[in-house]
Amino acid sequence: LVHRGQIGVIDFGRSGRAPLPIDAGQWLAHLTVMLAPSVPEAGRRRLRHIFLSAYRAGLTPSQRRVLDTTLPWFELRAALDIIGITCAYVPGNRQRDRILRPLLAALPPTPAP
Repeated sequence: LVHRGQIGVIDFGRSGRAPLPIDAGQWLAHLTVMLAPSVPEAGRRRLRHIFLSAYRAGLTPSQRRVLDTTLPWFELRAALDIIGITCAYVPGNRQRDRILRPLLAALPPTPAP
């Protein structure tokens, strides 16, 4: 939602039940999938950046530190979950490729241990 230049997100299905990095990672991964067919890579990166910036702005400094250090792991895990679900439940190869190709291209780098 956008109102007077402010971005807000309502995600009743996935948010609020997990630590902040998990919520943000799930949302970023799902955003990538939802936009995959229609938005070029640069646009997806920009929207992901906007979402994460707005999300971080609502956190306390200690929550931001936790998010910044753990988000890559959770985002990667969420994206891999979506890949598995897509492979299991999307029957057609063309439809599956349409979802997976942009998601695979947008995967975050594997964080260093």
